[in-house]
Amino acid sequence: MKKFNIQRKTFLRLVTFALIIVGLIFTANFAKNDVSANHPVLIEGERDFDGDGLLGAMEDADNATDRVYGTIAAALLAANGAANANGQAIIVTSGRFPEIVKIPNTDAGQMTLNGVTVLEAAPGVMADIDAVLAGNPNNAARQAAPGIIINTDQTDRSVILRNLHIRNWTDGILVSGAARVQLTNCRLDSNITFGIRAQGTSRVLISNTTVNASGMRFNPMPSVPNPGTGIRFEEQASGTVVDSVISGNTGTGLSNASTRQVLLARNTIFDNGTNVSGTSASSFAKLSEEIQLEVEEPQHNK
Repeated sequence: MKKFNIQRKTFLRLVTFALIIVGLIFTANFAKNDVSANHPVLIEGERDFDGDGLLGAMEDADNATDRVYGTIAAALLAANGAANANGQAIIVTSGRFPEIVKIPNTDAGQMTLNGVTVLEAAPGVMADIDAVLAGNPNNAARQAAPGIIINTDQTDRSVILRNLHIRNWTDGILVSGAARVQLTNCRLDSNITFGIRAQGTSRVLISNTTVNASGMRFNPMPSVPNPGTGIRFEEQASGTVVDSVISGNTGTGLSNASTRQVLLARNTIFDNGTNVSGTSASSFAKLSEEIQLEVEEPQHNK
């Protein structure tokens, strides 16, 4: 009987040890390949946020536990515990980000959105996604490309951009495929082709956003507008533009060449080459104020 008890204890210890090892392996693999991250991650600008003295690419690769990154691209990918196109990426210190942002980042093997993807600057933070950084050798290549590219056929995912400044690209923001995108409190200027461009069957909500000086860039000679339109809808893209300012664009301020209608409410469209253009009389419609009242009335009664 005594011999049996010793064997039993040994067996239980071995089982416990094996379970611990399996658990550690599972945890490590889960942290490394978490395709359903859905957690907030932080992005540093040009000031250290977490006190480790690292910025930029060095911050991207330091460890997988602090969830702090130095570039937007790394924060939206999967390595080192990043968001993996499913979660909130918050820029927490002001800075310039001379990088093309792709959502999802197919160049890095991220072929789909894994959930709702939010890229935003925290209140009071200046996040400048700019093609030009003085002295950087890749300025010319970036200026010949769009700044933020959102391309997906997934209609059950959303991409949300907030509080960003996007400038000096061809298209400031290019949306294509069937992407569902919301742009809030963004500022775009000095993008040569379009400030915001929606293609495919995408749907884009633009609110409290300023689109200025599309088609204007001086470095130091003036660039040629091509065509210098502020906001453009093409193909079968549709959207809503509300509470926004579209001004000083060399081409058309707001252009709808899509077969779908664009809804408008409370915008300032002024001093563009042509303020508004569409392919038909039904290209634009006024957003029903009754809908707005139905949403706002309960808030007044709280």
